Amino acid sequence: MEILAESGTVLELCPTSNLHTRAVLHLEEFRFILSSFMEAGVQFTINTDGTYLCNTNLSREFSLLLESDILDSEQVEVARQLAFTASFIEAA
Repeated sequence: MEILAESGTVLELCPTSNLHTRAVLHLEEFRFILSSFMEAGVQFTINTDGTYLCNTNLSREFSLLLESDILDSEQVEVARQLAFTASFIEAA
């Protein structure tokens, strides 16, 4: 994690997809993972692997983490804003 933080690498996390694929077994794992990232200074964004395959969208992904008290509204907003900053797509 030190290398990730020092290099400024931004990780894209897809909670619903991670749960469906069992990369993460339950929401409590997200609590541990995200708190570890924040403590180590590892940047991350919240994303979705697709609305069709996972039956979700960004609003649901954020709500999942908020309602589970894994992230608070300020942390969600930081991740949301970082997604724009870290994007490789230029604004029109």
